[in-house]
Amino acid sequence: NTIKNCTITLNENYPNSIGVFSTSTSVAAGTTLAATSSAGTNSFNTFISNTISNVAYGIYLIALPVTATVYETGNVIGGSTPVLGNNITFGNTNIALGTGVWSRFSGVSIAGIHYRNGGDVVIQNNTIASYPLAYGQVNCGGIFMSSAGTGGVAPVVAYSARVSNNTISIVNNGAAATSGIDFGYG
Repeated sequence: NTIKNCTITLNENYPNSIGVFSTSTSVAAGTTLAATSSAGTNSFNTFISNTISNVAYGIYLIALPVTATVYETGNVIGGSTPVLGNNITFGNTNIALGTGVWSRFSGVSIAGIHYRNGGDVVIQNNTIASYPLAYGQVNCGGIFMSSAGTGGVAPVVAYSARVSNNTISIVNNGAAATSGIDFGYG
């Protein structure tokens, strides 16, 4: 799958406004719809040359924690040249912690790109900027990569992440932590 050359403008005042969202672990009508094998994950997606603005979150990808049988991999956010990068402007100070209705979603950290639990990813040549607001979340940043393990335990499958040539401008007028790139844990 490729999402390319799109202009996405939403309402950043709505706490669940996400420019591009993907999950292979979610809940609908009380039923868990989680991938049970790597075949059910959202792997090998490419997001290039998009302009995303007026959103609470730019690009938010959620996967199940990496295991030997469930392994989301091969996602590319931005391309090999600056022309293929995404331009993301994001921010919302009114997001209640843990707002989203999706499994493994976290409103604790607000970011232009959030890659949660997946393995092998390339994030390059993106331009990410926050609105200059007083963020109340625990952390505000350009790129967040959260744990790929289960329950704080490192994943059983080796994976890699390549983050390069991104331009990040975060202005936080509040007391929350601010990060350009946060690899989190796992």
